[in-house]
Amino acid sequence: MHNFFKENFRFLVTDTVDGPDSSSKCIRVRLNSGSNNNGRNSKKRKERGSKPYDSRGFGNWPEHLGKFLRFHLYKENKDTQEALGLIGKMLGIQPRSFGFAGTKDKRSVSTQRVTVFKQHASRLAALNERLIGIKVGDFCYANEGLLLGQLLGNRFTITLRGVVSDSEDTIRGSADSLGKHGFINYFGLQRFGSGSVPTHLIGAILLRGEWKAAINMILDPREGDIL
Repeated sequence: MHNFFKENFRFLVTDTVDGPDSSSKCIRVRLNSGSNNNGRNSKKRKERGSKPYDSRGFGNWPEHLGKFLRFHLYKENKDTQEALGLIGKMLGIQPRSFGFAGTKDKRSVSTQRVTVFKQHASRLAALNERLIGIKVGDFCYANEGLLLGQLLGNRFTITLRGVVSDSEDTIRGSADSLGKHGFINYFGLQRFGSGSVPTHLIGAILLRGEWKAAINMILDPREGDIL
């Protein structure tokens, strides 16, 4: 959704904020206050506007190193954007400096590969002493940064807590059945949203190219809004 606005409505900026309850997120859309700025900062934004990463980094970068530092990100109870936003703030760089193949859930303990443009491994490693619920490591340099979609899949270890049963044999039998026959793959609020207009309806309109209708569904006042 953010890329859609970036590509089609350059005069708007978006970010993700917490929704009305703990299980929802909202996309905030605002006018780009710097869109009519003819100064030096505006010129720099235009020069790097189409790049998938923040092109700023260490100026005197060693020629023998790849321009991207690749590392593993470990996080607990934080989604990918939140974790990288915190790391970026501590490094003094923008979130777009980072590249990753997919977003990992907040309510999990997860690891994933991430790239960052022209940053030294020692700077990121030094953050581990200050980060809470986040660790970085396994550093190497690469010539290309990661982009969304560049992943083969995810691997999960699921832990069930508070299981009540008459015996361990019943639990073992249920687990064996699950392994052999699988389960119904329900989709919940994470995929379809919890707002008054479910996100799958907005997605269907976007696929049909009905841009104005999609914008109206996102921005039109809803019941309970303060106008």
